[in-house]
Amino acid sequence: MKVSLLDRSRRFIKEALTQNLRFKALAMVMTILVFAVIRGGRDESSNFMVDLVVIPPPPTADRVLMTDFPDTVRLRVRGAPMVIQRLNREDFAPVTLDLRDVSEGVLVLEHALTRVPPGLEVESISPATVSLRFEPRINRELSVRPVLTGQVADEHHVKDPVVSEPNTVTLSGPRS
Repeated sequence: MKVSLLDRSRRFIKEALTQNLRFKALAMVMTILVFAVIRGGRDESSNFMVDLVVIPPPPTADRVLMTDFPDTVRLRVRGAPMVIQRLNREDFAPVTLDLRDVSEGVLVLEHALTRVPPGLEVESISPATVSLRFEPRINRELSVRPVLTGQVADEHHVKDPVVSEPNTVTLSGPRS
């Protein structure tokens, strides 16, 4: 008597689900315990220094950013202990401040500026605020006058007059 493929499949599934029930129940309990320890444990917090990238107004703008910024900001993040313990600074994307279209005043560093690894949430950013100060941009044309110093070797001589090309340059910067 031939056993059909469907009958063999049914028997295999029944045996896979009903054999070694004690071991399967023990494995399920252990899985639930491990999950509870990892996910159900108390979250912890930790601080990480993250790079700060500032995008200032372009050189063609009519204002110059005068505020000094730190190279890094401190992020306080909360998450599962196992996730926190494996993190290092390189796991965080830089905090980017796009200041091309902002006004002078106090800028609040919002949590939305950050991107953190999955399973973490940002509790705070330090500094939490930055005072932005701009100055009007001015352009000033200056003449270039060559100044010679030192002695020319005996076998050489300087042609008169010494001139620079171009003879003026335009500098751009803050009014102060």
